[in-house]
Amino acid sequence: DLRGLTAFAASAEPEAVMAVLGAYHQTVGSIIAEFGATLTSFSGDGVMVLINAPVPIDDPALHAVRMAARLQDDMQVLIAKWRSEGHELGFGIGLAMGVAIVGRIGYDGRLDYTAIGNTVNLASRLCSSAENNQVLIDETAAKSIGDRSALVPLEGRVLKGYDRELAVFALRREK
Repeated sequence: DLRGLTAFAASAEPEAVMAVLGAYHQTVGSIIAEFGATLTSFSGDGVMVLINAPVPIDDPALHAVRMAARLQDDMQVLIAKWRSEGHELGFGIGLAMGVAIVGRIGYDGRLDYTAIGNTVNLASRLCSSAENNQVLIDETAAKSIGDRSALVPLEGRVLKGYDRELAVFALRREK
């Protein structure tokens, strides 16, 4: 999810907003394809991506965190360019692992392939909580990844819609 797009769009020309979104979607889309992930939706400045559905992937949590790191690497190049042009934008990622209902949802004439459930909601809340250049990861994915990637435990957080503190981890990133 891009950070700062609403403020940027409020003061920028529509063509500039579309150029930023076009570059963002192109970058994200090419990485999603490279990693064999499934894009379920564009939502303005956010995307929802599935790993391990509908095509099974070995070690999905590690695969997802590697994709997230690559997304951050490539997006930070774009963000540096945008900031040099005076646009205060950023990019954050939320990653959660677990059971979800996956399939078609919609109505006659308009069906989308998507996932629903607590895991999807948790990923969304983690994404909302992530700062620029940050990948926040739930406890289930962190346990699956183990020491195969540099994860940093953060203080527990109470995320919107949850009534208890949840364990949250961050992918260690170079600033």
